[in-house]
Amino acid sequence: MTENQKKQKTTTEEIIDLEWEELEDIFQARQILSETEQKLAAMCLQWERTKISYLTQISNIEQAMNAGAQDLLVDKNVDQSLTYELKLPASPGEKGYFLRRDEK
Repeated sequence: MTENQKKQKTTTEEIIDLEWEELEDIFQARQILSETEQKLAAMCLQWERTKISYLTQISNIEQAMNAGAQDLLVDKNVDQSLTYELKLPASPGEKGYFLRRDEK
C-alpha cells in the first residue's frame, strides 16, 4: 500500500488518540472563549446595575418635579378639580405658566 493510499483510507475506530500539539490551538481558543464570555457577562451585569440606577434616579427626579408642580398649584390656590399642565420656560429667568387642560 502506498503512502497516498494510506492517507485516503478513512478511519472507523471508536477512539482516535490525538497529540497535544494537534489540540493546543483549539484548547487555547476554548480558554480565550471562556474568558471572553465571563468578561461579557460581567459587563452586562454592570450595565444592568447602572441602568437600574439611572432609571431610579429618573423616577425620583420626575416625582420631585411633579411634587413641586403640585405644591405650586396649592400655593396659587388653584381648584384641584381642574387639570393643569405646567409649561416651563425655555431658558432660565423666563416666566412659566400653568395651562388648564380641557377634560373630554
